[in-house]
Amino acid sequence: MPKRLLLAALVAAMSWPLAAFAGGPTPAHVPAAAKAMFHVDCAALRDTTLYNTHRELKGDSNPFDTWLNLFNGVVGFHPLNDLDGVTIYTNNHGSDDAVAIWYGKTDQQRILKNVRTWPQYATQIHQGRTLHTWRDAKTNRTVAGAIVSDRVMVSASSIAGLKAALDVIDARTSGDSSIAAAFPKDAIAFAGLKDLPSAPRTVKSGAMANLEALQMTLTENDGKARFIITAEAPTPELALKSKQILDGLKALMQLNNEKNPAAASLAMKITNSADNKLVTSILEGDSREILKDFVALERHRTATTRSTLPSVP
Repeated sequence: MPKRLLLAALVAAMSWPLAAFAGGPTPAHVPAAAKAMFHVDCAALRDTTLYNTHRELKGDSNPFDTWLNLFNGVVGFHPLNDLDGVTIYTNNHGSDDAVAIWYGKTDQQRILKNVRTWPQYATQIHQGRTLHTWRDAKTNRTVAGAIVSDRVMVSASSIAGLKAALDVIDARTSGDSSIAAAFPKDAIAFAGLKDLPSAPRTVKSGAMANLEALQMTLTENDGKARFIITAEAPTPELALKSKQILDGLKALMQLNNEKNPAAASLAMKITNSADNKLVTSILEGDSREILKDFVALERHRTATTRSTLPSVP
């Protein structure tokens, strides 16, 4: 997903807690106008070989688990252990405005107790629902959240964004997002972007410059992980050209086997294809082996970076 959407997602996530049902997103909860969406099935993720191997290789005090525990202490629930799933979306490419819908059974009284201590905390009513607002020190913005039910909460990076999100959930405005509806049944995590030609250059730079739409899916079955990226190009010719570029990058990774065996190993697990306007790249293999490759690749990059730093006289 675009960097700005990820940042907006973090703003929404760090600012407020939310929860609901296991599995995929609820299309009726996501506006038809949504340009980008990310959903993770927390219940599925915590049981995967991928996540548990990550903890094995990185230890219990790894940055991801450290962040989750910090979030639990500040907000009042553990995103991975307490939630069934979370959906994050935005209606505008390149915008920091985002909405997060948190699904799962949480201690909402503990959450509210924490929220009421946050800077400039206040409440207001919208269509019969209580909105909780506060000032986020990092962004210097007023952010907001609301409890929808005992298993659903919503947060947003603005009060207007929260009101619009509640109007969708309460069926006052149109939901049924086509991105949410595309969520594969066996996916652990999924991200989708559409209407990319309307996005500003800051979003569609580089590899995304000529794309119409993009989807990313992560699945795991019987200890086998599968990460799929599917992009829609404007024409079949551009799709084929993109596939050829991907094949070239894969070949370069394989040729570098002596210096970077982890990259070569990952390249061996990648398959690229083009079908009409669609370009697909699939990374597939044993979950443990893929994680080991990524950890080795990270170590290689760190070592390379250190070796290229100028010496201190």
